[in-house]
Amino acid sequence: MNEGPGGQRKVLGKGLGALFDSSARKRDKFNQALEELKKARTMIEEAKEQGFQITEAQEHFNLAEEPLRLKNYEKCIEHAKAAQEAVTLAKENLFKEEEEEEEIPLMLAIDTSRADKAISDTRGIVIELEERGIETQHILMLLAQVQDAFENGEYDRMDELADEARSYAEFVRKIEYSR
Repeated sequence: MNEGPGGQRKVLGKGLGALFDSSARKRDKFNQALEELKKARTMIEEAKEQGFQITEAQEHFNLAEEPLRLKNYEKCIEHAKAAQEAVTLAKENLFKEEEEEEEIPLMLAIDTSRADKAISDTRGIVIELEERGIETQHILMLLAQVQDAFENGEYDRMDELADEARSYAEFVRKIEYSR
């Protein structure tokens, strides 16, 4: 039996190798999750611009965000791929969203899309910050306030809060990256 410092180093070396392998696998899964989310977001945005019914895809995309935050990358990838598949099916079925009888004011559509862009940008920054282990609770709280404003029909406030969340996220990223 090989005992003593040499034997201990050998066992320790194997343990560190497994740790590095595990860490590399987690990093690979994280990167794969980010890529799948990015692909899903692009597909959803394009389909939305083309007028396709993408509600199911958006729901899967939204479901992918929580597992990413919890570092459950497999579940995140699963939802991101489901979102991609839902977009593909919507395009194949050529099922365009029906226009509502009531006209939506143009200004509302513009304000909502501006907030959507700010929210999307902010979520991307949150992913970057969380990847670096940086606290994002305040940014997520601001995003929750944006959602509340939307649900309450406070669209001007929603835009302001979305811009504020993005600005704050960019500020945190700038400070943290300069360290």
